[in-house]
Amino acid sequence: MKKRHFKRLVSFACTIIIVMGISVTTFAEEADTITTTIGETYYFDSPQVISEEEPEVTDHLLFSVEEIEKMTETEFSTILKAETPLDDIEIDQIVSYYHSDNFKQGIAPAYGVYDHPTWQIQPYVKSTVKGVTYATSWIGIDAYRSSVGMSKGKTETKEISGKLGFSGSAEIRKFKGNLTAEFTAKASTTVSESQTCPAWTTMNWRPYLLYWIDTYYGKMKITTIIPTGTGVYENVWYEDHTGTNKRKITDTTEVWSRVNSSHNVSATTPAPPTGAPDVLN
Repeated sequence: MKKRHFKRLVSFACTIIIVMGISVTTFAEEADTITTTIGETYYFDSPQVISEEEPEVTDHLLFSVEEIEKMTETEFSTILKAETPLDDIEIDQIVSYYHSDNFKQGIAPAYGVYDHPTWQIQPYVKSTVKGVTYATSWIGIDAYRSSVGMSKGKTETKEISGKLGFSGSAEIRKFKGNLTAEFTAKASTTVSESQTCPAWTTMNWRPYLLYWIDTYYGKMKITTIIPTGTGVYENVWYEDHTGTNKRKITDTTEVWSRVNSSHNVSATTPAPPTGAPDVLN
């Protein structure tokens, strides 16, 4: 009887040691951070030939007061239409001013300047590159030193967020017409309590958001017509416009695992990478 009782105690003690050995292998997570990495950039040609020289900026007198006074209202209206980008309403305002009492009395025109922007180089995608936003920590199950498989034990979710859509020049977005304003997108990974991990294995999961980053470029020509007390002036200048549009490819989960093929109970559990998922090529 004493021998059988002793054997039960030894068996019970071994069971405790094995159970305790498994319980301490639960994966320990690092503090969660979110980061972004980009891949190789691809460049595209402009839809039209771009001169290496900057377009000339002009600021000059179109019509002096003396020239305007020699013309009838009809003649002045006709020449403004031929030599400026002004519309009919703007032309009528300028013609009326130079034939009004306000002009004769030295009163400035009610309408100061007339801006007319056009695209010298229409907006196009100048370059594109893949980007990925991801968590640097993982949800894990560690049975790397265990001869028995393990389950998660409790459900755990990890969520990340990143910016998608267009940010930059409002003129580019207006011209293209189909670019969504910048918004926050999310990706999440949930590992349920019933998720299992085989013996001698460590398994890890994390979410990531993969997208294209299109860089837009355009050059705008702005012609400004300025009526003054000494005549009508024209000012031509140029303005660069840029913007970035992020287009989602996918939001999904990366799975990373390693197997302790030697079944070494003293082995160190490999840590999953904190760098970007291998999805940028």
